[in-house]
Amino acid sequence: MVGWLILGAVLLLVFLLLMMPVGIHAVFRGGLRLSLRLGPFRITLYPRPAKEKKRRRSEGKPQKESKHVNRTEDRAEAAERKPEKKHRLPNRQQIIFSLDLLLTVLQRLIRRLRRGIWIDPLDLQVVFGGEDPADVASLYGKAQAAASALFALGDSVMRIGEAHVSLRTDYDAPNTVAEGEVGIQLRFGSALLLLGTVLRGLVQWAVGYRRLGKPQHTTKQAKAA
Repeated sequence: MVGWLILGAVLLLVFLLLMMPVGIHAVFRGGLRLSLRLGPFRITLYPRPAKEKKRRRSEGKPQKESKHVNRTEDRAEAAERKPEKKHRLPNRQQIIFSLDLLLTVLQRLIRRLRRGIWIDPLDLQVVFGGEDPADVASLYGKAQAAASALFALGDSVMRIGEAHVSLRTDYDAPNTVAEGEVGIQLRFGSALLLLGTVLRGLVQWAVGYRRLGKPQHTTKQAKAA
């Protein structure tokens, strides 16, 4: 009997943990404030508390130089003298593979999340400005199109609470200004599912990208061309 009670308590705790909301809350009005939400708790990510800043500064004070430090500096100088290795650009097959896999991962996320993400609040005001009126108008039009596309996609993937999004132009303003408040939340279980799907996609991409970059694939591509 006691064993069943312990098992039931463990299953209940696991269920509550999976259903616990987690998310990010950002406020940008004259400065950025970023916080992490874990259930009923909120942890400030930015700006850092004053005590933590003082501690980081005290830890960052220069200490007495030692022989070990001198050796590491010599090694760093020797490494700088070595010629840099040229990074090989991705070939056509690698680019196509990466785009196809990205689309597959996005479709997989949309299918598995099933509106498991919700955005609340969503309060955004953007005033587009600049020196060239033509550039301001072009940027405003692209932002309007991107916002419409994101709302259409978000309606099938996530739940959006009361949204207040204002996009307008001010040709007398020297630059573009944005302010607002955005909160993104999901269940802890959905977050684990999201993380697992992304990690699986990264592993598939790393294996396939490396395989397609081997000389045998490049020679085949050259012969086909």
